[in-house]
Amino acid sequence: MFSLEGDLVNTVDVGINSKNDLLLSTAYGFSNGDFWVVDKKKNEIKLMDITGEIILSFPATEKINIEGISTAQFEEAITSEEEGDLYIRDSSNRIYQYKRGGFLNIILLEELKGNKIHSFAIDSLENIFIVYHSISDNKLKISVVVQNEEGKYSTKAISEEPFVEEPIKLLAYRGFLILVTKENYQIYETLPIIKNLQN
Repeated sequence: MFSLEGDLVNTVDVGINSKNDLLLSTAYGFSNGDFWVVDKKKNEIKLMDITGEIILSFPATEKINIEGISTAQFEEAITSEEEGDLYIRDSSNRIYQYKRGGFLNIILLEELKGNKIHSFAIDSLENIFIVYHSISDNKLKISVVVQNEEGKYSTKAISEEPFVEEPIKLLAYRGFLILVTKENYQIYETLPIIKNLQN
């Protein structure tokens, strides 16, 4: 762990030997320095503090009613700043939402079946953005996830361009959405996007 100034604060052994079995995310809303550890091999999610002490833990896939669900499918974990919820994206275009007590909700993006989500981000208003490769028209698209009155989820595209290469990361920070690629950074202001969707 490092401070904002780049100084080494502590080294924590999370007990996981392979980086492929591990996902990490900052734990917003808790004490400074707390972080989430997703142990894919043990099917466990842990909240740890800066000393390496386990604050709480619970099974990752418990109460998720999906046949064949496995933490081996988990690819990316992030935490929302506003509520402090942990979100995990898997390889089947599903996003799982956890609160401190365990699993809460699943966001199914059935319309993206056959396409590949590369990354996702959550802004300070809890809006979920995804970047994915649309196979049918071979485009890289950034979309926001929306929920209808029946509770079903869909996506609204806010940007699209010809697919050239896989993006590295999608980030949301202080009112901006940032797409990181090997060549450049693409920056979008999120408030006009959300207002446009509401209208």
